[in-house]
Amino acid sequence: NPETVPDDYRRVLDRKDIDAVFIVTPYHLHVPMVLDALSAGKHVFVEKVMAKTEEEIQQVTAAANARPNQVLQVGLQRRYSTIYQVAMQMIHSGALGKVQYIRAQWHRNGSWKIPVPDPKFERLLNWRVYREYSGGLMAELGSHQVDIADWAFQSEPVSVVGVGGLDYWKDGRDIFDNVSVIFEYPEGRKFVFTSICNNAHLDFSEVIMGDEGTIEITLGNNS
Repeated sequence: NPETVPDDYRRVLDRKDIDAVFIVTPYHLHVPMVLDALSAGKHVFVEKVMAKTEEEIQQVTAAANARPNQVLQVGLQRRYSTIYQVAMQMIHSGALGKVQYIRAQWHRNGSWKIPVPDPKFERLLNWRVYREYSGGLMAELGSHQVDIADWAFQSEPVSVVGVGGLDYWKDGRDIFDNVSVIFEYPEGRKFVFTSICNNAHLDFSEVIMGDEGTIEITLGNNS
């Protein structure tokens, strides 16, 4: 019921009967909301991406460390999936042998925009395609699959090289509509990610390759 929705999120933080909050807004708003919620004594679950800039990461880290009795959790969907948890158990137990290479893609054929009732709402509703608010394909989609590589390799990348462009959708957006990226991990392990917005072939999947086996995770229409 719209009449019961607070017109300012800080009214929720002022309530003493609320112990924890979920922050699921466009992510350029995440950090001020996280900081306000922590200051109000709440536990916080914030969806990915936690922050838009490196400076904001430091702010959140400092605020969380200053409140060790409060929980701050950053949500990435696949961490909560039984499918992925079982896959990681297999990988880390050596069922695939030595995993050296992971390939993933998130391919769509569409503008990634929704219709707006009035042009004045364009940037508000289609915030994902504007750099002022969004990190584009890498942040909105790639972050999920980079997390899978981190999880599978149990490490973080040491270098990255990639290309992208705004080459197809000429509709006023200023984020890339295609990216192709290679992440290098310790011991020469590689994660290759592509995302495009004008062809859905291959759709969504992660292919985790070891010298004794391969796991391919596809979620089809549920992705």
